[in-house]
Amino acid sequence: SAWQWDEMTQEYYLHLFAPSQPDLNWENPSVVSAVHSLIRFWLDRGVDGFRMDVINFISKEPGLPDAPVTNPTSPWQSPITLHSCGPRLHEYLQGIGAILKEYDAFSVGEMPGVGDEKEVMKSVGQERGELNMIFHFELFLPYKWTLPELKRIISKWQAMMLTNHGWNALYLENHDQPRSISRLASDAPQFRKLSAKMLATFLALQSGTPYIYQGQEMGQINVPRSWGLDQYKDIETLNHWRDKVLVEHPEDKEFQEMMLREYRKKGRDNARTPMQWDGQSRNAGFTGDETQPWMDVHPDRTEWNVENQIDDPDSVFSYWKDVLALRKESKDVFVYGDFVMLDPEGEESVAFVRSADERNKALLVMNFKDCEIEWKVPEVARSFLHCPVKLKNYKDGPKLEGEEGGESSAMILRPFEALVYVRSG
Repeated sequence: SAWQWDEMTQEYYLHLFAPSQPDLNWENPSVVSAVHSLIRFWLDRGVDGFRMDVINFISKEPGLPDAPVTNPTSPWQSPITLHSCGPRLHEYLQGIGAILKEYDAFSVGEMPGVGDEKEVMKSVGQERGELNMIFHFELFLPYKWTLPELKRIISKWQAMMLTNHGWNALYLENHDQPRSISRLASDAPQFRKLSAKMLATFLALQSGTPYIYQGQEMGQINVPRSWGLDQYKDIETLNHWRDKVLVEHPEDKEFQEMMLREYRKKGRDNARTPMQWDGQSRNAGFTGDETQPWMDVHPDRTEWNVENQIDDPDSVFSYWKDVLALRKESKDVFVYGDFVMLDPEGEESVAFVRSADERNKALLVMNFKDCEIEWKVPEVARSFLHCPVKLKNYKDGPKLEGEEGGESSAMILRPFEALVYVRSG
């Protein structure tokens, strides 16, 4: 239940998440005033801004009615339509935005469960005075996702923000999702570094502000398949195991094993292992050797750590520096330029064009497969192949094939290869 009895007040209180996280009553002016004071407290001490968790849940349907029955087989029903983007949300966000504007401070809001995209655009519209940008949840892909689906999502949000004077928060990882290498590419040893660099290219050269989650900049991956449930800490995983798996399938060992595999693939703990600073100490430099952190450190810490990568020009960390430097060098193209997805239905590669104008453009091509593929170069992209390759994750350049009118019509892409061609004039 979302309601918890409190002995001291002799009342129930609402908690959309854990009982230790009571929802604030924003209908109470004293609560709003206290939140505003808290924001000013930190801004006065020099913070540059805030990430606001599930910010679209702060306004609820008046009267807090029961959720509609959408699943008759369950005693619990989802209240998402009653607490996502409530009637006073934008009033509350404008109150926060006015304070942030005083301090020239930054804001990004997490907004799950938004059925009407107009609500998102209201929240981040340039003239609205609410949030700078939001984390949408469409990238929480199902386990059996397809590349055309991923391309559709990216194209949609790139176009929507550019045409409506909004701004994208670009991310592939956060504390609620598995690691992007394990999820979207390959964490096999021979492909791990290539995958990390390819995904860095894919993310950072879209329009918007890229967010790099801790460990992503050095290619951290999901927890080992050998970890038992006793090494998981996430309340969502543990509650599901206790309340669903063991209750509904107490003797079905095959089903239980299947669920353990699902936790390893999609569980939130994959992104919550301690940051790996060095390869020598017991806890990878995250904390002292005599201390037990809240989770075990990933056993690959001896090889995959900041100390090993920071001065290695071929490391994932160094590649991230290169891709971000290219982004800054050509910000009219990569930060503010137009976005056009090529071959949106292709199931092996992602290619898109970024452009500031006719003379300043870039072509990005990325293989999302662990095998060599042939990419048929669209006619509109062939002229880019005469331009310099400004960024690549293999040491040598690509293999071009099929001459048509003096231009190559096909490209052989190696596993998880990424290429960035830039035209400037």
